[in-house]
Amino acid sequence: MELNIISDCTESQVNKVVKITRITVAAVRNEKYMFVKQRGKSTMELPGTQLVEGENTAKALRRVLEGMLGVTEHAAQFVCPYSVTDGKDVQYGILYRAEIIEMGPFPHSGLAGVYYTDTPPEDNDKWSFPETDKLLFEEAFRK
Repeated sequence: MELNIISDCTESQVNKVVKITRITVAAVRNEKYMFVKQRGKSTMELPGTQLVEGENTAKALRRVLEGMLGVTEHAAQFVCPYSVTDGKDVQYGILYRAEIIEMGPFPHSGLAGVYYTDTPPEDNDKWSFPETDKLLFEEAFRK
């Protein structure tokens, strides 16, 4: 897989040019980075989701933060669009950075849990998707 960060493009501009199919959230709470683990996996990843039919990115962001993670108060902002190519297909996503202010109870979602760390995982084998999530994390906290 190949990740391409699309710079110099606003959220409204990218939605007019390509079909966004995914959002990814790089989040921080109390100066610690938030990662999630899927049920049955031992690796960590950035929270995110595929958009469902008819859903816009704002609704998908709310679904991830509130529905999947149990966030009750946050400040999220657009970072950049990105594309992921697997050799034949290209998918487009939007990266958000979120400051988590308040958490409620953890919902019963497909996630095994939410984890907070001082630093991101160093070893690629600790990431579910090192070829994309590592670079998205770096981009989100670079600005």
